[in-house]
Amino acid sequence: MGTTCRLRVIQTTVLFLCGVACLCHPSAEAIVGDRIQVSISVSKETFLEAEPLPVRARIRNRSRDFVEVISNLEPEYLVLRFRVRDPEGEIWIADPLVCVSIEGYEKIALSAGDELIYSAPLLFGVVRGVAKFLFDKTGNYTMEALYDAEGTGKPFSSKPVTITVVEAKGVDSQAQRLFMGPEQGRFAAGSGESQAAMDSFQRILREYPTSTYAPYAAYYLGSYYRRRDDYKQSIELFERILKDYKDFPLWADVMYQLAIAYRETGRKDKARECISQLISKDPSHLAARRGKKLLGEL
Repeated sequence: MGTTCRLRVIQTTVLFLCGVACLCHPSAEAIVGDRIQVSISVSKETFLEAEPLPVRARIRNRSRDFVEVISNLEPEYLVLRFRVRDPEGEIWIADPLVCVSIEGYEKIALSAGDELIYSAPLLFGVVRGVAKFLFDKTGNYTMEALYDAEGTGKPFSSKPVTITVVEAKGVDSQAQRLFMGPEQGRFAAGSGESQAAMDSFQRILREYPTSTYAPYAAYYLGSYYRRRDDYKQSIELFERILKDYKDFPLWADVMYQLAIAYRETGRKDKARECISQLISKDPSHLAARRGKKLLGEL
């Protein structure tokens, strides 16, 4: 069942970000032509250095007719990308770390008023030839979604949102030392198998379970074990996220991956339960749309 998560960042010098919108939970939207509305939001205004940044992108059909969009999330060509300006004014394009559970090409017909939602965790990539954590500088960042709805190579953009990155302190500072390293970043991005990174994430869960980084350590380990068909360990980690970190912003993907792990271990009733909860709570999410297909296979 294994494909790999990918994340790439390509530096550019000709792009320009305009305007900033900031709300309690930062979000912004842009109406594209007379058919499609693109908006993005994040769960909070302030993040820590090297904390994963989950972005929620919403694609809405605002016409009275059906609109067909594509959800190609394969690394070779992504329809959803993000343009970011960092605190020093450098601008680059971030391709989302798309979870293995929702990769693939698919055409989706959106009826009038219907919408498609992606959750894209941004974490690690390459800027100016250097592999690094994307949000490793303190200060303000702005970002906007670039969405190529019809695969034309001419993406629509949302209005930007702004977030602030601050220095980690206390228990978060201790956990960050274990979380923030090249091997850990590559492991989280699915581009490396490092025992040292796995050990670091396990230490975070064991020694700093209340830290900001702990649920992400569990998430990346759980995703890794699921890709390696070690369903027992992946189930334990995903169930821990649901129990101990109830507001985890990547909940939809956790539920989908957990459903897959339950299915592969013969626990089809538990798999159905996960998918039913996912469809009920977040029906427009791409993971829920894929979950409906999985439900038909159980």
